Amino acid sequence: MINTILGNIASVVEKEFLFASFLPTLLFIGALAATGGSVLGMHAALSVIENMSATRLAWTSSAAVIVLVVIAYVLSALRVWMTHFWSGDGSWLYQALFGGLVMVGESWQRRRFRTWRRKADLRRDWTATLQTFEDRVRPLWSNRNPKPRWYAIAVLNWRIRRVHRWLSPEFATRRLEVIADTFSRYTGDTLQEQYETVKRRLLDWDEEDSFESQATHVRLDRSFGSLATVKATRLGNVIESYNYYAFKRFDIEAELVWPRLEHVVPDSFAARVKEAKITMDFFITLCTMTSLYTGLALLVGPWILYNRPLWVLVAAAAATLARFFYLMGVDAAIQYGDRLRSCFDLGAVYMPVPAQA
Repeated sequence: MINTILGNIASVVEKEFLFASFLPTLLFIGALAATGGSVLGMHAALSVIENMSATRLAWTSSAAVIVLVVIAYVLSALRVWMTHFWSGDGSWLYQALFGGLVMVGESWQRRRFRTWRRKADLRRDWTATLQTFEDRVRPLWSNRNPKPRWYAIAVLNWRIRRVHRWLSPEFATRRLEVIADTFSRYTGDTLQEQYETVKRRLLDWDEEDSFESQATHVRLDRSFGSLATVKATRLGNVIESYNYYAFKRFDIEAELVWPRLEHVVPDSFAARVKEAKITMDFFITLCTMTSLYTGLALLVGPWILYNRPLWVLVAAAAATLARFFYLMGVDAAIQYGDRLRSCFDLGAVYMPVPAQA
């Protein structure tokens, strides 16, 4: 039923305004009203409403709706500012107030960027290790040697299991040298199973390293732009990642090309891009509203009811909720960035290339 009501409202009011501004404002005002009613007493609040005349109640309701809509439009106008705020990319006033935190955040994010980049570039050469092992075993493979005893097989299996404790080609090569020497003392066919076990383990480690390196590259590409564009927050770096994508892949400026590109993107896909953008704005606005509620609980709450433990608990709950909304906004920004990257890829395919002179 709620989805149907919101869908009907969205057909009259622009969906972006409804979900990214009006609904967060409604939740914020509702939270303030619920808090005030709980502190002052719900019975007293209901008594005030019951004692109002019908005319006064109508005027009060109309004024509340007007205030709600005005606040929603103000939030809609401040949506870009809120995105810049949580991205760590504010004006001179922002830098003056939060300059120290911005510097600490940028330093931490640069460290994360370097760590991920180093991990993504870490590619251990297990293929060469396997080739070295095979070259070492091949000349030793013989069926004229005696068959190994059961305890020799047990010792060999134990040594094979110990190889995984040193997951690097250098340490593994030393361990494999000891295993390869076994083939010079015993017949090769009886050690076929052990040989296949070693080979399969090295191939599995090579595949795992390749997958982990590729996954880290993708994660780095979706979470950061470049070292020169690192921002103080995760949201800011995610935004820089999809803004930097067009420059890195096509050598164009995303913010300049996007107003032109969005007119050639298919309508069905453009709708999906807009949905992702609305979701991101929705969570960023909720994060802003819950952060504002946290500040009001700490600064204004004690003036209404002097109960410090109560307001600290309320502020802690609101801050936790703000953190949750922020993380959801980061995830929504990643999804929005994926769709924007697809738009630039589609634009490269469908946009005509100018003829060379």
